[in-house]
Amino acid sequence: MKRIYAGLAVVGTVVPWLFFAGYFADADRLAFRDALFGSPLMTGFVFDLSISIIVWLIWSYRDARVLGIRTWWLVPAASLTVGLSLALPLYLFLRHDHVSPMHASPKHASQKVAESRPADPEPVTDS
Repeated sequence: MKRIYAGLAVVGTVVPWLFFAGYFADADRLAFRDALFGSPLMTGFVFDLSISIIVWLIWSYRDARVLGIRTWWLVPAASLTVGLSLALPLYLFLRHDHVSPMHASPKHASQKVAESRPADPEPVTDS
C-alpha cells in the first residue's frame, strides 16, 4: 500500500499542477480570484473543498499525535502548495508504518491512550 500512496501523491501533485501552471503563467491574482468566486457553482466548490481540507487537517493532526508521526507538518504544507490531492495520500504514506498491517489500527495506540489517562484512584476502604 505504501507504494500506492506514494504513486497517488505523485499523481495528486502532477495532475493539478498541469492545470495550475498553465493558468498562473497566463493570469494574474485578480483573475484567479474571479475564476474561483465568479459563479455560485465555483464558490460552492471552493467552500466544499476548503471545509474538507480543514476537517482533514484536524483529523490527521490528532491522528499523527496519537501515532507519533513527527513529519505531520508536511501535510498542511502539501495542502497549501498543491491541495488535498497531495495531502491525503502523503499522510497515508507517512501513517503506513505506524499502523498494524492486518487491521489498519494504530500500533500501540491503546497503550498510548492508556498511558495518557490518569491512574484510577485507590479505592477508599473503612478500617
